This record gives sequence, structure tokens and C-alpha cells, in this order.
Amino acid sequence: MGLRGDIEGVTSVWRSSPWRYRVLLVLSLVLASGSIASLSETVAKWKGFILDGVTFYRTYVSKPTNEFFLSLLGPNIPPGIADAVILLAPLVSANMRLALYRGANIRARAPATGMLLSPILLFIFLVM
Repeated sequence: MGLRGDIEGVTSVWRSSPWRYRVLLVLSLVLASGSIASLSETVAKWKGFILDGVTFYRTYVSKPTNEFFLSLLGPNIPPGIADAVILLAPLVSANMRLALYRGANIRARAPATGMLLSPILLFIFLVM
């Protein structure tokens, strides 16, 4: 329930409540609004943390990788190629590892086929 629902709940029981209960209702509303204020403070702290992470990534990972590709391929590459390589390298390597593992299982189950590579490995090596 959000703050608006809390306010509607307080106004619906306010007239029929004794004074002790009204004090508790006001206290709960104040604490609910205080928690929202602390939530915004937490978001501001996380914003700084994420900004530091992005700055670290750009300074120590992306920029050196981009400079490496510029020296290797020349100045005609797009500016986001380093980020694409950094993003795609773990995905491609994980897929190749999975294909190798699956290929080993296929060879262990059917050694009489005579194929050196499983169809999945053959596809990956042809695409790469």
C-alpha cells in the first residue's frame, strides 16, 4: 500500500477512533512519509555508486579496449565497437563452451557415427 492508500485509510477511520488511536495513526503517517524521504536518499546514494561504476568501466575497460581496436583496425571503426566486443565476448565464449560440452556428450553417446565434430560445433566454427 502506498502513501495515498495510507492517507485514505486514516481518513476513513479517523472520526470513529479514540484519541490514543488517532495519535498512532498520525505517528504511522509521519513514519511512512519519513521512509519515503529516506528512500529518495538511498536512491541518490545508489546513483553515485552506479555513476562510479560506469566511470570505472569507461576509464579502465572500455577506453583501453577501444584504443586497442583503433590501433589494430584503424580509425574507421564505430565508436561503440569496444563495448560490443566486451558485451559479446562472454556470451560467445559461454555458448562455445556449452557447445563443446554438448558435443562431447554427443560423441560419448554415439561413437559409431564417425563424425569428428557435432553439427552444433560445425555450425559455430563455420559462423565464427
